[in-house]
Amino acid sequence: MIAHAIGELKPNHTLDTGRVLAIILGACLIYHIDTFSSVFTARTLSVIPLFISGLIFTAGGLAVTGLWLRKLWGYIPAYFFIPAITMFSDISLVPFLPTLFPGEFQAWSIVVSNLAVLLFSVWSLLHKMKAP
Repeated sequence: MIAHAIGELKPNHTLDTGRVLAIILGACLIYHIDTFSSVFTARTLSVIPLFISGLIFTAGGLAVTGLWLRKLWGYIPAYFFIPAITMFSDISLVPFLPTLFPGEFQAWSIVVSNLAVLLFSVWSLLHKMKAP
């Protein structure tokens, strides 16, 4: 069975960048689920921030679903999720990265790593659109 599975691999088999992006975004959502769990607790004074957090969480879930299913529409919520999570929260899409830097550089490491993920997603979509 293993030999059969190995024989099916093509030498020019490419890595599905959409699924890699789905794993990155999904890991971020899972790692920061406690932050997003506040979306489901409604308080009168924080309705608008909770609504924005709900939109961000929903966009992340839709992006992970669409990208994992290899659908091009998955990039649309990803392009909302990545900048929104960078602007409205101090959440890094690569969860362990900010801890590698001293305190004064952690905010910049979040912005740079999230920008790198955004550029990777743009490259991934362009790559998919170019492929026959």
